[in-house]
Amino acid sequence: MSLTQTKDNYGLYYDICLFEKRELLVERYNLNGDPVCCSHLSFFNCFLCEVIEKNHQKLANTTLHFKDLNAEIILNYCRYLYDRKDMRPININLCIQELTIFLDTRNGRDHHFSIYDLEQIKKGLQRGLKNILRLISIYRNLLKCQFRVEIPPTEWFDDDPEQYKLFAPQAPIAAEEILDTWTIVSLRRKDEIAYFKGNTSQRKLAVAVGKTLIQRLRIGDMIPVRFGITWDDHAFCMAVDYPILSK
Repeated sequence: MSLTQTKDNYGLYYDICLFEKRELLVERYNLNGDPVCCSHLSFFNCFLCEVIEKNHQKLANTTLHFKDLNAEIILNYCRYLYDRKDMRPININLCIQELTIFLDTRNGRDHHFSIYDLEQIKKGLQRGLKNILRLISIYRNLLKCQFRVEIPPTEWFDDDPEQYKLFAPQAPIAAEEILDTWTIVSLRRKDEIAYFKGNTSQRKLAVAVGKTLIQRLRIGDMIPVRFGITWDDHAFCMAVDYPILSK
């Protein structure tokens, strides 16, 4: 089926392929001559098939029409991208930006969404993207902090800080380990200290997190972490999973 023959009743998948040809100047066809989605909008197609239509075939094409979309479906796309865990931030960004342009272009044909509703959807996508990139940055920076603990020098070594390094272990040793999903309950930005509370253990920890993390963390963030506690009660990250994306 030629894309030049595409009509509204052929469905959303052909709308996407037509958009790729006209706006992105890319097109691809399979051996049967049918158009194949080849931009970052292919992830939106996968989302619609897997999450909305419950069709998990690898090469499935959505059977939905543009009129079937609503704000909730579109904004849930952000969660789908975050949950994949295999996508680089630059590709997630392209997924959102290409979808935003597509929605603008496609809605111009039949005005399925009002101008106000479409603007709210686009703003929601940008907020979702910004939050996703922030959470990924938190995860990556916590990975860098694994088995590192900031312990200030004792008074004995105040005159010569280099001496402290001779006695400091290369990696901290955990006298206790706590695996939990931790909520950020307070931030002391000046001192770069975050206060964590375990959702299950109810344990409270003050952790030095450094400049980059203190700028990205927010009160209410929930992060699965295995914390190690040294014999003198300093907490350090032993293992971390992706922060939980709030609903």
